[in-house]
Amino acid sequence: MPFNQGQLKAIQQRHSSILVSAPAGSGKTKILVSRIIELLKEGYSITEFLVLTFTEAAGNEMKQRLSEELNELVSSDIDLSLKNHLNKQIQSLPNAYITNFHGFCNLLLMKYGYLVDVLPGFTINSDPKAIQ
Repeated sequence: MPFNQGQLKAIQQRHSSILVSAPAGSGKTKILVSRIIELLKEGYSITEFLVLTFTEAAGNEMKQRLSEELNELVSSDIDLSLKNHLNKQIQSLPNAYITNFHGFCNLLLMKYGYLVDVLPGFTINSDPKAIQ
């Protein structure tokens, strides 16, 4: 399925952050994966990205799709230096900041919580009744 003008703009836009907001099933993950792949081909490292989704499943799906597309790309006939760069990105993918908002905030609190008096070993209460 070819991309429309708005989708292409999201993939090709440079030197700014983007927000992709669209209904379920409209191709948001495909657009974001394509954007990341293009940036990686330009020489960026996966460790330079922060990609936040609303669900853990969506973050995992994005990592899976990136892995599949990068593996397909490195098995094609491409420049050796690009192939080496992309192979490094595949190896770094499990540690990439591609997660949901909740997971990222949890990571920040684990790493820097002491700055705002959050003690190590904290737990997150997601029970709505207890929060009330």
